[in-house]
Amino acid sequence: MTNADILSLATGVNEAGDRMLLAGTDGSGVFVSTHSGVSWVAVNGGLPNLAVTALATDGTNLFAATGAGVFRRPLAEMIAP
Repeated sequence: MTNADILSLATGVNEAGDRMLLAGTDGSGVFVSTHSGVSWVAVNGGLPNLAVTALATDGTNLFAATGAGVFRRPLAEMIAP
């Protein structure tokens, strides 16, 4: 993840027990890292708008607020290198 304006951050744990750092950006979508931010991967499948103003987790799902509404994706689908 380079040259991205970060608008929101959240943390979570997927079913494999990986601790995740999640970043919502202004125009590049959502990125996830399981390496304390050393490496990142985009997780934008199905995301209706790439400007993510807020992120939250409930232990099972990621919620991303965008200009097109709120997107929900299971944390189990978040796989980072």
